[in-house]
Amino acid sequence: MLGQSTSSIDILSKKTFCAAICLLLIEFLAFGSTIRNSGFYFDDWATVANLHFGPADFLSQFQHFLTSDTKISIRPIQGILLTACYQVAGTNQGLYHALNCTFEFIAALLMLILCNKILTQKDIKGGMSYVAAVTLLLYPFEDSVHNWMLCIALSFSRICVLWSMIVLAEAVAKRSYARVALSTLPWALMIFNYEVFVPALALGPMILALAWRQSKVDVNFFIKGSLLLTTSGCVQIVLLILWQKFAVPLLGGGWLHAISFDPGLMWQTVSQGIRLNCPDNVMRFAWQQAKLIDASPYNITAAVTVGLVTTLFLAKCLPLNDFAMAHQSRLEAIAFAVIGLTLLPLTYTIFGLNAEYVPAATGLLSRINAGAGLALSFFIAGLYGLCISLKGRRWLLVCVLTTGALFSICTALNIATQRPWETARVAQKEIRSSLEKLSQTLPKAKPIKGLILAGCAPYVIHVPVFDGVWDFGGFARLVLNSNEIRATTVSARLIADDNRVRDMVGNIECQKMSYDGLYLFNPSASKLQPIENLAQLKSALKSLNPEWRPSNQTIDNWNSSQTTKIDTDASL
Repeated sequence: MLGQSTSSIDILSKKTFCAAICLLLIEFLAFGSTIRNSGFYFDDWATVANLHFGPADFLSQFQHFLTSDTKISIRPIQGILLTACYQVAGTNQGLYHALNCTFEFIAALLMLILCNKILTQKDIKGGMSYVAAVTLLLYPFEDSVHNWMLCIALSFSRICVLWSMIVLAEAVAKRSYARVALSTLPWALMIFNYEVFVPALALGPMILALAWRQSKVDVNFFIKGSLLLTTSGCVQIVLLILWQKFAVPLLGGGWLHAISFDPGLMWQTVSQGIRLNCPDNVMRFAWQQAKLIDASPYNITAAVTVGLVTTLFLAKCLPLNDFAMAHQSRLEAIAFAVIGLTLLPLTYTIFGLNAEYVPAATGLLSRINAGAGLALSFFIAGLYGLCISLKGRRWLLVCVLTTGALFSICTALNIATQRPWETARVAQKEIRSSLEKLSQTLPKAKPIKGLILAGCAPYVIHVPVFDGVWDFGGFARLVLNSNEIRATTVSARLIADDNRVRDMVGNIECQKMSYDGLYLFNPSASKLQPIENLAQLKSALKSLNPEWRPSNQTIDNWNSSQTTKIDTDASL
């Protein structure tokens, strides 16, 4: 039964408290360095700059944010969340990462609580719940989730999904349709915050089915509850579409990805996501990342400590009886594994609606794997529960030690994948220092109005240093404390004529700058060069690394104010 005796609840509470302490320790060991060493990347700069130059009080700032940022107007709850984060952290990069670490820990804790609520067999409950929560924390294909500040929204959406499922589990225990309806409220927060977990709507009926099997809930409750959940989820999706179609234009417009219902694209995205998470690919990824692992005393200590903490906790949770409940335990463990395997392909379907999103092991697009991390938490926990439901004390010891070693390796991998992000921030710090010093040498009569960054690699492996207006533009505004400055980076996207310089993506104009107050900024050469006309710009660009600028042929064609051609063959 879902309900437990008072003594069982007390014992479970003690184990839950110990598990929560372990989760907090693991979060600190695996991701504590992000607070000190990770910064802002890509859209982070534009988001923080937009908030920084807006009104000071919360409500006015949120209203400004909602109406001025085209990526926020389509997701109003995300606007509230990020405004609240700015009120707490301001422009302090470390505080944003501390908030994200807190959200990650809360999500893992909610996973622990959820599993404790829907598992009934005491011989596997403590261990499976812990394994599911730690897997959610240490899933290795999520480096951007830990390092990209805007992924605070993703972490909050994951919290909402797990919160919703906990309320649903309580609804089953109480046989309450009202609680089933209440479980849809956190789901609404998720959809209007960051809709990446929409496919996890299937998790609700799965949990109802599991509870139906365990606690003998009548079939009518299961059917009506599932219909209520599904209908509510669909209504919320429709409301989001209506918001984006009718309300967003009134706020000034929003930026939406084009949706394509292409079965081939959907299958390609889902199959690639599944392939990414197959054991052979995981092992290949681990081998590739091993070269980035820094064998410092801290990193070794962190990985070993996570393994030891896991081993000791799981050993404490092992059953002392002769597995009288082994059959029932196996059924619950198998059910968990089935939930995970069913949910895994579903989580990638939402990204199969747009060709720009392809599952990746690392980098900004690794956030696509957040749903897979949720699914694999159930699967790995189910696999662990199935293993320990087998008889034999030696076998139990093997299961515990193997799980501890697995989480130790995952900790080392997560620390390794943070290195490019930390290196990118070091480069950003050097660029900031150079810009601050050089800007102070300019005469007051010639202030910076436009800025083009040159002479540095846009990426460190897969992590952006500065890739365009979306990051360097916000960076320049914050560093020079002026919302009037327009800035971008040298790239093959640039196009210029006698009157202006533009940063173009296809037919979309991302930035436009005149030659009045325009400077070419080369931090590697400690140079801030005034650009007063097209001839000076062409000469300056041709002296740069050809890999990071338009081709000579494209530059030579910049002669007319009617210039429209972009060198699409140049490397981006």
